[in-house]
Amino acid sequence: MEARALYAALGYEEVEPFNAGPYAERWFAKALPAGQEPAGAAVPSSSPRM
Repeated sequence: MEARALYAALGYEEVEPFNAGPYAERWFAKALPAGQEPAGAAVPSSSPRM
């Protein structure tokens, strides 16, 4: 399966480039459901940090 078709089937949409990286030809993004934060999002100050 072509990568673009796979991303589209998973709910990703093609978007404008995020940066001028020399190796990327296509950029994709997917909206998260309301209230869901992306992985690596800021940890609340009350949570212990490692």
